[in-house]
Amino acid sequence: MSATQQVLDLYQQGKAEEAQKLLDEYIEKQDPEILYLDARIKINRGDYNGGFQSISLARSLYPDNLDINYYFAYIIGHLGSQEMVNVARDIIFDLLEKHGDSQRLLSEAVRICRGFGPQEDAPHYCERLARVTDDADDYFTLSESHAHLNNHQAAFDALKQAFLRNPEKYGPELDRLLQDGTAPKSKVELKTGIYPTKRELGQDVATVIHNHVANDFADVPRFITADTRFLTIGSCNSLHQAQSLRRHGHQGDWLSLPDSVFSTFGIRYFADYLSGGLDRRPLIMESMQRALKDLPPAEEMLQQFKEADVVWYSVGAAGCFFDRQSKSFILPDGTALGRVALTKKYEFKTTSVSDNAQNIVYFASFLRSINPKVKVLVSVAPAPTQSTYERRSAVVADCLSKSILRVACHEATQLLGGDVYYWPAFETFRWLSGHIGATYGVDDGNSGHISESIINNDVKALLQRLKVED
Repeated sequence: MSATQQVLDLYQQGKAEEAQKLLDEYIEKQDPEILYLDARIKINRGDYNGGFQSISLARSLYPDNLDINYYFAYIIGHLGSQEMVNVARDIIFDLLEKHGDSQRLLSEAVRICRGFGPQEDAPHYCERLARVTDDADDYFTLSESHAHLNNHQAAFDALKQAFLRNPEKYGPELDRLLQDGTAPKSKVELKTGIYPTKRELGQDVATVIHNHVANDFADVPRFITADTRFLTIGSCNSLHQAQSLRRHGHQGDWLSLPDSVFSTFGIRYFADYLSGGLDRRPLIMESMQRALKDLPPAEEMLQQFKEADVVWYSVGAAGCFFDRQSKSFILPDGTALGRVALTKKYEFKTTSVSDNAQNIVYFASFLRSINPKVKVLVSVAPAPTQSTYERRSAVVADCLSKSILRVACHEATQLLGGDVYYWPAFETFRWLSGHIGATYGVDDGNSGHISESIINNDVKALLQRLKVED
């Protein structure tokens, strides 16, 4: 009888003290089976530190033992940090390479890949597990793993295999897919997306933007040619967009508007200013004239809009000043210090999604009215909110502002349709920054300035998506 069996028999007979005494004797002899058993007993009792110490000792003495290595990986894979889970994954993969497929190794590989990554490896191990077990549930897991990666045909095929092995359990799911049109080759067009993997995010930035941020533009007819004339409107980010367009061989002009006009309320009244519609709003008219005093006359700016083939407007901030009594918009036209003084006279507040969406529609409609051929690109300006007079945290204010503006852009472009598109520059600078490295303050140390290299890649991706191919 093996040492392990002797110990287990004593436990089963209720002789715990004798079992523990015998266990300790075998542990002193460093028997691999007993060390493995001791680790499992301690883990089952909730003594995770003791169990880990036992299995670590066993692994140091018997580094090639399959059971010990598996259980070591199992413990750190379930109880360890993300870093330890990565170690467990590598051990499991190595054991599969050395010892071939087994249900327990493949089950752990599937669990780690699906729960922690890499997700793209999950179908490979799911398929191997299903071949070993021939189990309906494992084929269903394979189906789900393919579906998470948008491999719809492979997911459907795996679900059919699950159905063949357990019609009662998986028949209803298969019938539902066939009936509602989500099965492959159905007449219903599916638009699905999955978050890119770490490997995919490791590609060059323009490729990542093209494939995983701007991929909705696969359905948009290309309209940019070598002769396309761009006019960008917004902060310094818009200046760099125009400069990048010129570096790519296109005519890119930048309309340098003051910060106070970047909001959708400001741009709405700017449109009225250009078209002569502010005559009935003398206070706004005076403020607009003061704000634009260093810019060309209204007629010249209006002509720029008429001659542009593409107007690219980066929406600024959702926080604006309003009169406390009339609730009308106030256009600040003074210094930054002067704006602080405005807070005593006027109310500064974050505006609504609805109001911002209406303002964007208003401005785009104005552009169409003076230039019927124009294409309009709308983006949320990625430059952070520099100051707020509504709360103490500009970071929180910036998050709120950008969130409102992003939804407003979505609603506005849905209403406008046609030749007005949302270009996801903001998503590139904010959502990808955790994967592609620093995007702010790289060039000059200014936390509000975006890396020109990232802007250049964003413009490159725009041209890749929308430029007419030769």
